[in-house]
Amino acid sequence: MIQIVSWVAGFILMIWLLGFLIGMPLFIFLYLKFQARESWAMTSIGTVVAAVFIIGLFDRFMHLPWPLTPLSGMGIPGLLPA
Repeated sequence: MIQIVSWVAGFILMIWLLGFLIGMPLFIFLYLKFQARESWAMTSIGTVVAAVFIIGLFDRFMHLPWPLTPLSGMGIPGLLPA
């Protein structure tokens, strides 16, 4: 139970700090590799497919406005909404 709560808390923290476009694929990668213990190939493919889906649907197709994150103003590439 604590393990599940920890993964969910980490997911929320990543989205809050990094934003959806970076936080969701990063979480998927970490979860598949370390919790599900998938191979590097399956982890990489799953992460790329999820990232393309997330960016393609929510950013490019629906043009959702992305909220700023605490790290948005630090000049880190990819953290500013498009």
